[in-house]
Amino acid sequence: MDLGKDLEIPEIQYPKIKEFDKKYMLAMEKEMTGLYLTGHPLDEYTASLKNQTSIEIETIMSANKLLEEDNLTEEIAKEVVLKNTDVVEDGERVIIGGIITEVSRKVTRNNNIMAFIKLEDLTGTIEVIIFPNTLQKVSYMVDVDQLIVIKGKVSIREDEAPKVICENILPLEKINSSKIYIKVEDSIKAKEINWALKPYLSPYRGDTPLYIFAARERQNYRLSRDMWVDTDKGALEFLREKFGEENVKLVE
Repeated sequence: MDLGKDLEIPEIQYPKIKEFDKKYMLAMEKEMTGLYLTGHPLDEYTASLKNQTSIEIETIMSANKLLEEDNLTEEIAKEVVLKNTDVVEDGERVIIGGIITEVSRKVTRNNNIMAFIKLEDLTGTIEVIIFPNTLQKVSYMVDVDQLIVIKGKVSIREDEAPKVICENILPLEKINSSKIYIKVEDSIKAKEINWALKPYLSPYRGDTPLYIFAARERQNYRLSRDMWVDTDKGALEFLREKFGEENVKLVE
């Protein structure tokens, strides 16, 4: 008797499980290997970082290389910095953004809590110091994997890696790389539209920046963040109906 003919091989029904969100996949990769393997959490925030920050971390860190590689004193290095617009100097105010990769909290002599964090963007990593008074205001955003924007001062010391002294923290907002331009006659008309348009945009709110182009002055005016729109919600159709199809342009 051929047992093979009498046995039925059961068909295995695998459960249909959705793929993990990319954010969690990357977090698990970093936790298991110490590296992001299939991407970076900031890949989708390239436009956001460009619009919401004033400098990349790599540029700040390059200030320290002047001291290390050329063996310069701080005073001479500052003279070099003044001639080199790509390098920042001690005490300069900057706006940086990225993802928090490490958080360390410490108690001061006055029994207040301060924090030291590592902030990473797509170019490098830097240490940020958050003193107690500032930490009290922004503590809810100081956590690993938070995407943030930091306003602060650069601290450059010989034999130390550059740091940033935090003055304020804001969330890193996702900005669509697309832009919508509305063409009007002049800057006076642009200002009128800026005031008049806001109540009509609330149903279309999103991540696409909205600009008004004043043709006479050839000047662009970017509208405030709460007036940005979602192109999937009918914003383009609304704007073209209101201003004419030839005066509304989507740039991707």
